[in-house]
Amino acid sequence: MKYIEYKGGLGDIIRHIYDENSDTYEGLIRLAPHERITIGFICANPGVKELVLWHPKRSQIDIFSIEYQDPWLAEQRIVHGLPEIWSPYNVRRGPIFFYPNPADHPTLVNVLRFRPYIVIAASASVDNRNFPVEITERVVSVAIRHGYSIVTVGRNYENWNSWGGRRFMNPHQEVRVAARDGVFDTIDRLSFPGTARIVEMASGVVCCNSAIMHLSWCMKKPTFALTSKDNWNGEYLQPNCGIFWGRAFPTTRCFPFYEYTDEGLVEWIEKSVRPQTLR
Repeated sequence: MKYIEYKGGLGDIIRHIYDENSDTYEGLIRLAPHERITIGFICANPGVKELVLWHPKRSQIDIFSIEYQDPWLAEQRIVHGLPEIWSPYNVRRGPIFFYPNPADHPTLVNVLRFRPYIVIAASASVDNRNFPVEITERVVSVAIRHGYSIVTVGRNYENWNSWGGRRFMNPHQEVRVAARDGVFDTIDRLSFPGTARIVEMASGVVCCNSAIMHLSWCMKKPTFALTSKDNWNGEYLQPNCGIFWGRAFPTTRCFPFYEYTDEGLVEWIEKSVRPQTLR
């Protein structure tokens, strides 16, 4: 039995999919007609299965998912009856392509009318990483004044977690942007693959520490990342931090919320986003 597994937060899974030393996702398109494969998702995000729900080889893919438990122990593989992982780890041969829900098409077409645009992903699965509303509104105003529309992305969902042997639900609520000219809201309107297409077409991405931050870096998009003081001190400033792995990219700027300035955002737009837009 061929079994591949994606474990962690949605951002961790995105990074795994883009790993240049693994073709486990990109290689699905090359399944022979007689082949089947099972994909296991170990993740708290209920939308993670959408990564393969509309894949052209969907009829040959068996999917199951369980909630991620922290800490994840080897014994849990036995408890859940998980098979051994089949990991050929061939070098990835082609680009990553996510297949949106066909119902996403009207929204994706409408987004094209707003180009050039900057994506805002203001929320994460951990609430203290979410943008303060004041900063969100300032980002929108600055981007519009400098010639960019804003496209908001995200989804509200029930975020079930298991931590230290206790299971609990932490509702995930998106930070909303006030309606105005130049803003197109796609929150709760797209599958995750549809959202990935939005990011792919963007001139730049403003985000918190979230799956969209990882996706933006994987796609080599200009990225303006903001996070909480605790996350900044506890993760970003650590020399071997793996979460902020794209912080040294030339078109990336990272700040804690308390260091955000409109001037810093303008500098990023003019030096990192504008050259990409003009290509």
